[in-house]
Formats: sequence, C-alpha cells, structure tokens
Amino acid sequence: MNIQSALMVIVLAGTIGSCKVRGETVKELVAGAFNETNQVQAIERMAKAFHIDQDRTIEGVIWGAYGDPPDRGRAIMLLTKLLELKPDIKEAYLTRGLQKAALKDFDGAIADMTEAIMIEPLYSDAYGFRSEFRREKGDTEGAQRDEKQAAAIRKKGDWKMKELEKRIAESPDDPQLYSLRAHYRDRIEDVKGAEADRQKAAELLKAQREKQTATEK
Repeated sequence: MNIQSALMVIVLAGTIGSCKVRGETVKELVAGAFNETNQVQAIERMAKAFHIDQDRTIEGVIWGAYGDPPDRGRAIMLLTKLLELKPDIKEAYLTRGLQKAALKDFDGAIADMTEAIMIEPLYSDAYGFRSEFRREKGDTEGAQRDEKQAAAIRKKGDWKMKELEKRIAESPDDPQLYSLRAHYRDRIEDVKGAEADRQKAAELLKAQREKQTATEK
C-alpha cells in the first residue's frame, strides 16, 4: 500500500457541529483555519472552535487534514496545535504521521505512530503504518515486527471492537452497530457471536419497519 492509499484508510464518522460564535459555526471556524493565510489567525480560529465544542472541532480538524489536503504543512500545524490542546487523540497522531510520511518525513511519521500506540496499545492501523514507514527507512526487522503485531491484534480484535461495544451500550436499538460488530467478530472467527449480532440486527430492522408501517397507517 502506498502512502497516498494509506491516507484514505482512516474512517471518521459523523458531521461537524453547527454551534455559532460571532455568526460563525464550528464547521466554518475549522474550515477557515485551513483556508486562512495568516497562521496565527488560523490557530485562533481553531482555538475558538475548540472552546465551543471540543469533540466536533477534533473531528473537523482530523477530517480536514486527512487524505490529500491542499496544504500539508497547514494540516500538520493544525494537528500539532490540536494535540497541544488535547494530547490524547490517537487519530490526530495517526493522521499527522500520515501527512509527514507523504512529505517523506519518515522519522516524524514513525514517532507519531509510536505516540498513537502509546495511547492505544491495540491500535492495529498505527502498527501497520509504522511497519510501512520503517521499511521505507530500511528497518526490515522492525517493519516485520510491527506487521506481525498488527496482524495479531486484528486477528483477536482491537480497539475498534471496544468502540463498538461502547456505542452499542449507548444505542442498543441501532441495527447498524450490531451489523458492524458482526463484521469484526467474523475477523476474529467468533462465528456464534457474529451470527447472534446479525440476528439481533435483523430483529431490530424488522421492528423498525413494522413501527414505520403502523405509523403510516
């Protein structure tokens, strides 16, 4: 997988908030931080958004920085400032590491993946990317070690499963969450668990359709 393809692996769900400050939404403040020509003002805009809604600002900055942003240096700068405000965001380290790698800063990319792993030891994506970057540096032994670790974590289930468990506890009537968990249980060969989740998802979907039909009548 090349670096450009790797950048597309990150999956970030949800939308950026619409809270307003001085006529601007959080979404507009974050977008402005990426487009503002003055770096100081760009940081100020992001800081304002962060003060209003941390979660949506984090989501917006990471979303704006991932993939192929027009200014990788700006993306790295905003991610760095974001991590100064809240230093435990594993996705921010991973995204910044990918952008550094795209600029051929493999030492910096490896360091960021290591930080992400320190926050979440079961972060298989970080191990996988660090493996690639170590290989770029000629560290074949280190690359193979990370590759094996990533595979082992994925086989037994990783932090994504933990996230799904948490989300299901918060939204126990969401069939999509059970379908997603079934997918991850397939990966770790938990056949019975995956089948139970699919059955639960089907039951919830059926109940939703019946409720909708009754409402329409």
